[in-house]
Amino acid sequence: MPQAIAEHAALLQECAVIGLAVMAVCVAVIAIQKTINAHRMKSSSLLLLSALADNLRHQRIQSTIDVCKGYRDSHVAKVIVMGMLERQRCEMYGMPDATLTLAVGGAMDRSVALQVLEWKEHLGLVDAIGRTAPFVGVVAGNAAGVAAGTLLSLLTIWLGTFFKSRGDGLEVEMKGAAGEMKQFLSAHAKCQKCRAESRNLHYDTGYTCPRCCPKCQTA
Repeated sequence: MPQAIAEHAALLQECAVIGLAVMAVCVAVIAIQKTINAHRMKSSSLLLLSALADNLRHQRIQSTIDVCKGYRDSHVAKVIVMGMLERQRCEMYGMPDATLTLAVGGAMDRSVALQVLEWKEHLGLVDAIGRTAPFVGVVAGNAAGVAAGTLLSLLTIWLGTFFKSRGDGLEVEMKGAAGEMKQFLSAHAKCQKCRAESRNLHYDTGYTCPRCCPKCQTA
């Protein structure tokens, strides 16, 4: 009986050591993946902003979408594409600019939420490893196992906090881009009659037509 207990204890210790190794590999893979993705998203978005300037200034919606699709790693591109596709849909149905702006804003907000959720993928596993690694180290039954579990826990908690903070930064960038797009669309709305741009569309409830500019109303 004592020999059987010793054998089971040794097996449990071996499993604990293997478990710590697997945990460390999982954390390393996730950390590398998140770091690469964050770098790609940042660099791609910086290139995108310079490529979009002319298309946005001239209201080239389809060209804007095509340019954004060329920057698949950019988190900002995904937000803009969602907004532009929603704008095309709204214009196809002849929606007033006020309604169009709200619809575009809602579409971009949904895109931001989806990308934030995608970024948080696997971070729950990192958090779980950080919480359980010390206990697995104790099961290893020696000082080296306890030290390894504690070190892995500290490193994992630090990485989890860092990537959560990085995700918050990406969310702020996406929301900032969405907000700028909303302001841009509002400022560059066009009159349905004369196609003139007006920064005062829909803000005066006295207008009988929600898509008419002051020039057409006073004519």
